[in-house]
Amino acid sequence: MLTAPPQPLVVGSDGFVPEPCVLHPEQVATCPFAGLLSGELYARIDAWEEALELEEEAEQAVDGCATEPPGYQYDLSIPPGWRVGGFASWHATDPYPMDCLTCAAPMRLLLTTDSSEWDGGSGSWNPLEDRNRPTHHCAMPTGITVGRWGELNIFACPDEPEHPYRWSIQSLVLPLEKRVVQSPRGRRPDASDAGNCGGVQARDGDTGVPVRPPRQ
Repeated sequence: MLTAPPQPLVVGSDGFVPEPCVLHPEQVATCPFAGLLSGELYARIDAWEEALELEEEAEQAVDGCATEPPGYQYDLSIPPGWRVGGFASWHATDPYPMDCLTCAAPMRLLLTTDSSEWDGGSGSWNPLEDRNRPTHHCAMPTGITVGRWGELNIFACPDEPEHPYRWSIQSLVLPLEKRVVQSPRGRRPDASDAGNCGGVQARDGDTGVPVRPPRQ
């Protein structure tokens, strides 16, 4: 490991250059983004989550202790933080096709660069050893900021690695107090849910043009 990492000559922002840190890889099982699930499967997950909430409300009425039951979107599907492979999150926009521009093959997620390793809505993904530590200082060891505290997803062609990569930035414009986006019961989350957090910023990996959800 380099004791003095090389520094770039020109830096446009403090969040463009990673801070030296130690990497601790951990393999986890992930599931597709909720908006990509079939209607039947999502309905089953929705019924399961609602049953857990009813159980928690009943227990709270007895002992007065309140705990947040696990949910698919924030506890089971896609972890926050830097990761290799797995599934991409589309929390700022509706999912859109990521096909290779050379051979039209469906591309796979290669790498995700995230602004933080976890936040207040990460649920079960929070490291056990860091759950009682301040999020602001411990959840951002790299010091990287993607867009407006979002994440960069880089996709690669599975058939030919030399084909050009594509990318997507999922970034929210958050108010001072960060809030978790939650969809109304009975439907899958989509781009309109991002409005609950004050706005959306996402960019297409080929044109760099902002991609925004349709007006409701």
